Amino acid sequence: ERVREDTFQRTCASVDMSGLTRKSSGFNPLVGKDMADDTWICVAEGAAFRCEPSNMSAVKEVFLKIASDSHPSDGAMYSSVPRDTEVVGKREGDWLKLDELEAYVPVKDKETGKRYFKNKKLFLWEEAQDSGDAPRRAVSTMSQVSSKSGGKGDSSCTLM
Repeated sequence: ERVREDTFQRTCASVDMSGLTRKSSGFNPLVGKDMADDTWICVAEGAAFRCEPSNMSAVKEVFLKIASDSHPSDGAMYSSVPRDTEVVGKREGDWLKLDELEAYVPVKDKETGKRYFKNKKLFLWEEAQDSGDAPRRAVSTMSQVSSKSGGKGDSSCTLM
């Protein structure tokens, strides 16, 4: 019985330790408890709300409250997503399924390739890159493989 109790205590200790996470220093826009993977930002005009994930599907009007000077503060009906609007939805191929609005919107235009939406994480990462706050990746100048010899016959790696 003593052996079982020791094993149980060690197992519980390891479970407690597994809940700890390493805290990174500095700002990381890709980490955040309040940020969902399924938050998208409209980056271009033209993404129409649809009833089904198809350009042949009927356009749907959706009631939105958007806090900006160019939109009514009490809300209005929209048939397409206004630029800079955040929506919550799951990506299904080339479409976003917006459960709360019971609608679909295209991620990008198939014919022109024009992107309508970016994931919020990508949007924040790009914003951090543009502002210079994000860490840059350093290119290594030291190499372990000689490109001239292909790694063979390198004088620094001779066997005795």
